[in-house]
Amino acid sequence: MSAPKIVTAGAKACTPAVLPGGARSIMGQRREPPDSLEFFPTPPWATRAFCTLLQERHLANRYQHAWDPACGQGHMSGPLQDYFGEVLATDVFAHGGVREPHPPGWGGVRDFLDDALPAPYGIDWLVTNPPFNPAAQFVLHGLELARVGVAVLVRTQWLATEDRYLEVFAHHPPTLIVQYAERVPMHRGRWVPGGSTATDYVWVVWVKERATAGFHAARDPAFVWLPPGQKRRFLTVEDIRRYAWEAETPLFDPVEPDGEAS
Repeated sequence: MSAPKIVTAGAKACTPAVLPGGARSIMGQRREPPDSLEFFPTPPWATRAFCTLLQERHLANRYQHAWDPACGQGHMSGPLQDYFGEVLATDVFAHGGVREPHPPGWGGVRDFLDDALPAPYGIDWLVTNPPFNPAAQFVLHGLELARVGVAVLVRTQWLATEDRYLEVFAHHPPTLIVQYAERVPMHRGRWVPGGSTATDYVWVVWVKERATAGFHAARDPAFVWLPPGQKRRFLTVEDIRRYAWEAETPLFDPVEPDGEAS
């Protein structure tokens, strides 16, 4: 089996806008993945908030290639195209897109943890929301493949447990831990723009060459908060049209962008 081809991404501007009360779009055919795949789509605004932080710290740029190996329906790979020159999206299951046949950057079905498959060439960043249980294996394999760094979005509780510490953190301490101050709602099988959650999520980031990224060689990671207001800043009407299912549109909460609140 040949390596998936990296798909060139077109740059798209992120334009905040007021969410419509009843956004309408054409319903695609939905494929239900097995429950064991833990398909919880990432709100697009959450990915943009994180990638903006990477750019501000000169860790990510439009000359780099990124790979999301657990792309689902493209809720993360689509926003990644705004920040990286090329984006590859793969998954162990063909979820399909929400409005389109395939997720943005789709490179085909692929088991990321299958060592027998040849690695795609030229991957700078591995950025993904992995399944909870094999997330440690995603990190370790990603560190073998990515040239610049690995970033995983996980539940905050993933930072705990002795086994995970011994398997990952003791030998591969992260460079950055990025905590959302506001909640990032995730729901099984779909993105609900007006949803809520009691679960906290955090980005854990490994930069392989710390010195070139402005970090000291110390093993202690930097802890950074993404302050409140990220959803207001980065959620767009285009997200609703592209990533939300029609059945969810009446649930949207009105969100005013900065500077336009009544």
